[in-house]
Amino acid sequence: RSSDLDYAERARDLTGQYARAEAESPTTLLPLALVAAHRGDLELAREFAEQICTLAEVHKTQLCAPAAMLGVVDLWSGDPEAAVANFAAAERIAAAGGGDGFDPSMCWWRADQVEALLELGLADEAAGRLDSWEAAGRRHRRDWVLAHATRCRGLVAVSRGDIDESLAALAEAVTRHEAAGDPFGRARALLARGVVRRRARQKRTAREAIEAARAGFEAMGAARWAERAREELGQSG
Repeated sequence: RSSDLDYAERARDLTGQYARAEAESPTTLLPLALVAAHRGDLELAREFAEQICTLAEVHKTQLCAPAAMLGVVDLWSGDPEAAVANFAAAERIAAAGGGDGFDPSMCWWRADQVEALLELGLADEAAGRLDSWEAAGRRHRRDWVLAHATRCRGLVAVSRGDIDESLAALAEAVTRHEAAGDPFGRARALLARGVVRRRARQKRTAREAIEAARAGFEAMGAARWAERAREELGQSG
């Protein structure tokens, strides 16, 4: 939404007023990159991510965000192999700083990392990354993390052929995302639920879930995700 972009730009301007170095902090660009990616402007998101990488080098600081942001852009652009490589780079930096011993919300890319691994057929590795993140989410009582972890549980289950377990997890994920105030995550869970239902030949309920996902993405201005939902509707007949 335009308000999200406005907030990101205002945050950057405010941070710049207190900067002591000539080059701005790399973290000021992360909100802009995230907003661009969610709105579907992946080229702009990649530009911001690359600028973050450059600024991190200028400031000689080790940050997870640059590689993680590139990983998200790669995944959403249809390149899971590149995404896995960038997520691995982010994980190495996170591990050096304590990894899952810190707030799991700081590893905000973990759900997308799990999806990228699953797309490459690496279900065991995906489950391993998910286990540690979900456990940290429970320790720290992070509802947002647990909502995404539950959605990923559904994706891992369907990758292993367990349709019933997948649908149960995705139904729970929809509820958890709603409770956490995460409409984007809810729409992703609905989309996944619809795709799995279609695989189970539950055509009517599959369309209902995907339609709900499409409406959710469109309401947020997540254009690329809304288009993906429309493509899934086309496949469901």
